[in-house]
Order: sequence, then C-alpha cells, then structure tokens
Amino acid sequence: TLFPYTTLFRSLASGSWDGTVKLWSCVASSDFTVRLADLEGQLDHGSPVTCLDLVVGGQGGSLAAGTREGEVWVWSRDRAGASWAMAHRLPSHRRQVNCVALSPRQDRILSGGSDMGLKVFDLKTGTVVFSKNVGEEVTCVAWDGVAALDWGSRGCCTCGCAEERDIWRRQTEGAF
Repeated sequence: TLFPYTTLFRSLASGSWDGTVKLWSCVASSDFTVRLADLEGQLDHGSPVTCLDLVVGGQGGSLAAGTREGEVWVWSRDRAGASWAMAHRLPSHRRQVNCVALSPRQDRILSGGSDMGLKVFDLKTGTVVFSKNVGEEVTCVAWDGVAALDWGSRGCCTCGCAEERDIWRRQTEGAF
C-alpha cells in the first residue's frame, strides 16, 4: 500500500494489489486519522497497483499509478477537486512498474520498472521522449522535472550521464 498526500485537496491516495487506488479525505480536525467514512472515491485499474505519485497545482492535480502489468495510468483532477478523469493509459514497461514521478508542471512523467528501464513520457502527446536501460531493476526515482536520481535493486544509484555519474541531467527541449 502506498500513501501520497496533498494538502491542497486534503487528500490521501492508497494503491493496492486489488487493482484500485482509493482516495481519502484527511483533515487536521480528525487528527489525520483516516476512517472508512473518509473514503472519497476509487479509481479502478484492473491490475495490481505497485506505485503512486500525486501532484497538485493551480490548475488541478494529477495522480499517476504504475501497475504490475507494466502500465502507467495518469488521472487528472479538475480545479475544484470534484472529480478525477483518466487522462492516459501508457504501456510503459515489459514488466512491473516499480516507481513513478510526475514533473511539478504535470506535463511529463518518469517511470522505472523491473525491466531495467527508465522512461519519460510527454503527457500532452502520450509519447516517450526519453528511454534508457540502466542494467538493473529500477526500484525508486526522485525527479524535479529537470534532474533525476534512480536507485536499483542493488541499492545504489545506477543511472549516469556521459561521465557515468550517479545523477543524470538533460536540459535540452527533448526529454525533460
């Protein structure tokens, strides 16, 4: 189970092996205790959810979910926070998606998978703008929309730039 939280909509998201993402109301007045009565909604994926990311901004919000079947689902929330709609269903990896990270502007998504791949998708077009095999299963990513770190199954940073450093950076128009 995964739990990204946003203060703007006071929402908590949980992903599960039953193929759902549940959205919960989470407010200070209840000491941030989440009860069944706080369930706001559910997004069905049809495959076990393995990772989540939640980003909220002035134009609404985005929720990304990776699945055991290698897909990344992206949901958009309207500005008022009233409803979620599926924006993209991206075939991202040949095996399980282990981690996802939305860019702060919510226009790109980075995913890492059990197939040793890292991919960046442009969410306006749904196309891959960057792809790299890092030589081991990608288990965790951190991304600010410009620079990214990834950790592999051996517990170390595995992705490098031309100098093979632990941080890779691409500031050209194409990828990030």
